[in-house]
Amino acid sequence: MTVHPTTDVSPEKEAVQAALNRVLTSAAFRTSQRAQVFLRYAVEATLSGNSEALKERIIGIEALGRGASFEPSDDSSVRVAAGDVRKRLMMYYASPEGSSDPLVLDLPVGNYIPHFAYRVSGGLTATNDGVEAVGRKLNESVSLGTLRSRKVAALLTLVLAASFVSIAYLRSRSPSLPPVLQQFWEPVFRSPVPALLQVTPVPVYSLEKPSSQVKPEVADFVEHPNQFVDVGDLKAEARIAALLTQAKRPPIVRIGNDVGFDELKKSPAILVGFSYDRWAELNRGLRFYLNPGLNDFYGVTDYGVPTRWKISTYPNSLTLDEDYAIVSRVLDRDTGQVLVQVSGISHYGTEAAADLITDADLLAQALRDAPPGWQKKNIQIVLHVRVISRSPTTPTVLAIHFW
Repeated sequence: MTVHPTTDVSPEKEAVQAALNRVLTSAAFRTSQRAQVFLRYAVEATLSGNSEALKERIIGIEALGRGASFEPSDDSSVRVAAGDVRKRLMMYYASPEGSSDPLVLDLPVGNYIPHFAYRVSGGLTATNDGVEAVGRKLNESVSLGTLRSRKVAALLTLVLAASFVSIAYLRSRSPSLPPVLQQFWEPVFRSPVPALLQVTPVPVYSLEKPSSQVKPEVADFVEHPNQFVDVGDLKAEARIAALLTQAKRPPIVRIGNDVGFDELKKSPAILVGFSYDRWAELNRGLRFYLNPGLNDFYGVTDYGVPTRWKISTYPNSLTLDEDYAIVSRVLDRDTGQVLVQVSGISHYGTEAAADLITDADLLAQALRDAPPGWQKKNIQIVLHVRVISRSPTTPTVLAIHFW
């Protein structure tokens, strides 16, 4: 997470606690008790100086209630929960609720010790881990009261600015993504031109004029093409765009059906959302395919044969408690370019699928049994996701196909 320079490298406990309460009561966290418990435990352990409690096994036992027999090598629940917290923090600080929050909480990848930083306007940007690393060093010899003096604050600004430049330089010379994410996205990164990132619009119909029928007929409805996009699809697109930008490969973002086939032949493409549009044909040569309602079947087909992975209530009921999704990364034979498709039957599946390919812990777990050389193979991953309070949970891998 990137924030503005801090004005205080050791925020008072009261300020951090207030910031934590704002985060936990936000829309991003209200739907997940596990994420609330995890973040509260991590922040309060840090404030109390008990960093030893932030080991994976201890978190699993004390915060997540996994029991004394819990072993991180056999159970990834702590890593998955941490990834979910990071996702929700990103959502909170990108939302109107958190975009102006003066104090930012972050859970850096690689450990479970949260970082805290104040925001100020203007100036260089810095990551929380850079700010906190400098802050911890200064705190060894400088008190909070002294930090408030103008001279020390000015000196601190210079030290921070130098550290920001050093961090930016070092990161520019090293991979900015965890290895599993770098390997998954490497075929996209190899292209000399930016990838196209397109979110697919959904068809929306409305009554053009009042119907004389008690129950309107199909002919009474008019389609509004290329105007509406599901919220979950937009969240998925935002997460993928953020990851590619972090990897210094910012994509060309498109919303709607304004991408021509000629463009797909010139650059890698990432298509987000259920393929209601003309690009549905690109899927038909693949093993796993989301059937678009043919014969009232809304689910996953395997070489064209319907599977048990379906939603019997879709689309008549939009209050879903589960969804299915497919992630595909293939060298497309029609375009000659790498094509990544992220699609659920509904937007819940699409959002969960995007989580999988932007979260190192989730992706590593999904690919734990991948064959040697998977990085250079075509991949399809079939996912199932539970939906709780209109929010997708962590996806479960049902099948993976490499070729």
